Amino acid sequence: MFKIIKAEKLAEKIYLMEVEVPRVARVCQPREFIIVKIDEGGERIPLTICNYDRENGTVTIVFQIVGDSTLRMSSMSACDSFQDFVGPLGKPSTFIKEDVGVVKARKYANASHVLVKYSVTYPSTGRQAEGTLKLGELIEECSDGRMKMEFDPSSQMGDKTATFEGLVNGTIEMTECDATDRSAFNDMWSVFSLPHLWENG
Repeated sequence: MFKIIKAEKLAEKIYLMEVEVPRVARVCQPREFIIVKIDEGGERIPLTICNYDRENGTVTIVFQIVGDSTLRMSSMSACDSFQDFVGPLGKPSTFIKEDVGVVKARKYANASHVLVKYSVTYPSTGRQAEGTLKLGELIEECSDGRMKMEFDPSSQMGDKTATFEGLVNGTIEMTECDATDRSAFNDMWSVFSLPHLWENG
């Protein structure tokens, strides 16, 4: 069993959990993922590793309620446990855009300050915006203030074409967009998932 150390609601239907799992925390790398299962009858749920603490043996995950299993997860609290916590899985990420080229994420640990310009194609209010801003705050906290997020909602950037032009010319480094027409898009199916850009420990 894998004990939940911390459970927090970040925004409407979006939750953060810190789980005690020393084996995974010792070896996980940026952008890898894990699979959790609440109990014997629960679904296997893949989730990106948002942060880890090698010293304390914990891994942080963020999820959104999209079905019965994640709804059950949202009701779990500190001292509850997952039956299974499998990982790390996937291929680690080593890419970060920098003016001089491509570097390992861990090199930013010695940087005095990094500003990541992040453009989103949804409005500046609502569930997604709240979750985005909250995770931006978490990034600043986890990096001891060395990383800051600058968000440009669609109302500031304009349409998606302008957003992608920003990616090409370097005025923004990251973006998130949907593949459906906005009139048919329901943001309950989208959760802000920022790549793990720093290496802790």
